[in-house]
Amino acid sequence: MKFIYLLFSVLTVVSCVNNKQPEVKVIEVPATKTTEIIKSDVTFGVRGNCGMCKSTIESATMSIEGVDTASWSTESKMISINVSTEINDQFINDIHNAIAKSGYDTELSTALIEDYDKLPMCCKYNREMVIASNDTE
Repeated sequence: MKFIYLLFSVLTVVSCVNNKQPEVKVIEVPATKTTEIIKSDVTFGVRGNCGMCKSTIESATMSIEGVDTASWSTESKMISINVSTEINDQFINDIHNAIAKSGYDTELSTALIEDYDKLPMCCKYNREMVIASNDTE
């Protein structure tokens, strides 16, 4: 009986040794970071008169990094700007200040009198002109 017990014990040990779980290889795949650029629009009022104003206002706006397109309407006095960068208060202020530096008043910035005085006669807009939009609340 001891022999059977010993034989059974040996077979159990041999059986357990042969039933090892297969090795699992873990392959690390490097993560890739993707950034999605979301284009946004900004619209606000800018005082001005003519096609020459349009060109100057749009050029001043395009001088700001992150601005993709700018289009100012002589009829509505509104500028529509398409951007592909983060829009924050500093970015908006930079746009308004660039336009004001070129001689034109915006909803948030007033041009200095010396910048306004440099404008051609056809571009000397009424500084009391009412301009407004919903984007600057």
